[in-house]
Amino acid sequence: MLTSQILSDLSLGQSIAETDERLDRYFVNTHTFHVLIRGERDIIAGDKGTGKTALYRILAKRSKALEELRTTRVVTAFNLTGNPIFQELLHVPEQTEGQYIAFWKTYFLSLVGNWMLDQRDIVRQSSLQRIETFLHRSNLKTVDTSPQGIFSKLIGLFPKRPVRSIEMDMGVNETGMPHATPRIEFSESSVQPASFFGVDYFSGLKMLDASLKESNLSVWIALDRLDEAFQGFPRVEVPALRALLRCYLDLREISNLALKLFIRKDLFRKVIEGGFVNLTHVNARKVEIV
Repeated sequence: MLTSQILSDLSLGQSIAETDERLDRYFVNTHTFHVLIRGERDIIAGDKGTGKTALYRILAKRSKALEELRTTRVVTAFNLTGNPIFQELLHVPEQTEGQYIAFWKTYFLSLVGNWMLDQRDIVRQSSLQRIETFLHRSNLKTVDTSPQGIFSKLIGLFPKRPVRSIEMDMGVNETGMPHATPRIEFSESSVQPASFFGVDYFSGLKMLDASLKESNLSVWIALDRLDEAFQGFPRVEVPALRALLRCYLDLREISNLALKLFIRKDLFRKVIEGGFVNLTHVNARKVEIV
């Protein structure tokens, strides 16, 4: 067989991991993969195209077969294809960093809580009853337990800020055509981060942690596609992702619940620009794909 024919028949996989159905056949267990599954690192940083999504897909697919993750379940917090669900945050008034922290914690509480209710074969009945009661009382119980369904419900619960003023800027562009640009100004929200959604997310997360311990389980919440979530909207992107890193640090105090973040290196630098308290704690749990 001619060399040119061999090369033409050679398949090196899809350029986009999300669409590669044969990824598991030729994925190489790298150093990054090993420190991830051993729980030594939580934040996977790399340039675009270095394999962050591929690493996530292999983690999710192989987790139940890996001895290191025998009692760990990977729960995805995003949608792998289509518009990132996080973009829905662009459709509500901008929030403070503290309010975004409250939002992320409420989202993870709802996501894992509803997921646990679907795991009746591995979660103790007494725990299920406590979780279901808490979710119902907090208006977080959902029929659609997918990340999209839960995220959309929480977006609908965002406190609406009253409109302070509506203006219309009229003008003529460089081609001589008239144009009109609406401008809406919102009043400041009176909602405090501690009571966001009226949910006691601190108690809720502690309850989930205790329930996981009772069932001898741990949950890793995986987030990818963060670079696509708020692209072009830095006024939302920076505080929302800084809040996510804050949430990551706070969840470090909960032993059986952890975040696993897959993020582009340049976006990570953008988020921490200007200083970030306890950055050394974040960097200690970060590994870069080179």
